[in-house]
Amino acid sequence: MLQGDGKVAMSGVLVPDEMSPSGRALRVSWRPSPTHGATVRGACSADFKRSIEEMYLTVSHGAEFALPQPGGGETGGAVGELRLEGGDRVNGGMVPLR
Repeated sequence: MLQGDGKVAMSGVLVPDEMSPSGRALRVSWRPSPTHGATVRGACSADFKRSIEEMYLTVSHGAEFALPQPGGGETGGAVGELRLEGGDRVNGGMVPLR
């Protein structure tokens, strides 16, 4: 299991998505900060764990989220915390869009 802990630099952009209810998706990308930490646990060799940690900490990551129709959600307001795979968090309520 890979678990990251720390801050990330994140950006996002709206993209067309014909599978999304709104026809748009939010594509985000992030890169761990230089002080970010990562730990790999499991039944792997120490060299393999070290390689996975290094890879996670030195590459950009991304995800895409389908967006609902405006006003179609159950709740309104900004996101207070966005959980990313690996346990990373982006706090503050908004993801900056370019």
